[in-house]
Amino acid sequence: MSTARAGRWRWSDESAGRRLRLWDNHPMSFHRGPYAGGVGLAFPPVTPMVRRILWTLGGGFAAQVLLTRAGFTFPVDLFALHPRTAVPFVWQFVTYALLHGGLWHLLMNMLGVWMFGGDVERVLGSNGLLRYVLVCVTGGGVAHVLFGFLTGGAGTVMGASAGVLGLVLAFALMFPERQMFLFPIPVPIRARTVAILFGVIDLYGAIDANPLDPVAHLAHLGGMAAGYLYLKGFIRPGGWFARLRRGRGARRPFRVIEGERRSSGWPG
Repeated sequence: MSTARAGRWRWSDESAGRRLRLWDNHPMSFHRGPYAGGVGLAFPPVTPMVRRILWTLGGGFAAQVLLTRAGFTFPVDLFALHPRTAVPFVWQFVTYALLHGGLWHLLMNMLGVWMFGGDVERVLGSNGLLRYVLVCVTGGGVAHVLFGFLTGGAGTVMGASAGVLGLVLAFALMFPERQMFLFPIPVPIRARTVAILFGVIDLYGAIDANPLDPVAHLAHLGGMAAGYLYLKGFIRPGGWFARLRRGRGARRPFRVIEGERRSSGWPG
């Protein structure tokens, strides 16, 4: 749950390319509440791609449970991410996000998609949100597999947490001053603080490397890192092959225009 703040970021399509503009008090804002002299609570929007992602995660988990209870092991064997088999089974770098370790695991990830995905979709667009989540999920999988190759200690990983942490990062970059409530903290905190807090927790967990810890902290950090590189323009799906074909570098995906000042990349 987040609070209403003046100022939004949105995409606008122009002949010169897609540009990000500051959006102040737009009448179609999803965050309904008083903008002057107070703070209003508002539920995050359920945007079209967020709804599809939630249905996909729920459907993937339902299929996993039904097939597993019927005695089949191939959902986990083929679609979870196994560091030793992920290189030949490259689809595992994406499909592991459709499986979860339990209902609570699924619900927490769905909650994260709902809380952060709607506003990110308002900025990136529906297809842009899907691409971004896939980049984060893949980045998390790559980080986990590399950790397994280097240490030999990484196990099988399931869940969309890398994508969710990527959404947390994107939300913090787009709305750094947005006030949020994060259970069990009883006071509102800024979105940028939430992203830093999650990053520090996962960094500590990765360094601690407790064998009893079931959380894939490197996958979380990999998802955040991939999301950051994507938003900064260093990762573009399909861009590497296009560069090889054209023999020249691809341009950055957008520019930020804030008032009269122009710059590249994201603010802050």
